[in-house]
Amino acid sequence: MGVFNWFTNKFMGKIEEEVEIVDGVVVIDKEINTVEVMKEPEPEEKKGWEVPEKYKEHMLLTKKVRTVKEYCIDLVSFGVPVEEITCNQIENRINPLTEATQRRKITALNSYAKWLLISGETGLLVVLGQLNERRKRK
Repeated sequence: MGVFNWFTNKFMGKIEEEVEIVDGVVVIDKEINTVEVMKEPEPEEKKGWEVPEKYKEHMLLTKKVRTVKEYCIDLVSFGVPVEEITCNQIENRINPLTEATQRRKITALNSYAKWLLISGETGLLVVLGQLNERRKRK
């Protein structure tokens, strides 16, 4: 007996009847046995700040797809719109992390700040300058 047959007989019993699927559940014998089938997760509602598509498109001109994805994950990980982030929020988020992870998150913020600078927004760049000064003093 093969492994698949053994597994099927051990955990599901012999399936000789017709199998019916009702609401994502395989019903083998309505009185004896049901087996739960893994359902696809339902899409979650999008919450919070998201990285603008134009930034992603801009980054893809010079960076690899994986790098852009990682930068986006780093930016979203702050939990607030990056344009409104403060120096204290950045420090609170990155201090428990390793030195390499801290540098990567700051690099992602710098990249986003430079992109914002193209449209004339300087707030994030100022905050990152303050953060850099604080980190030099430590």
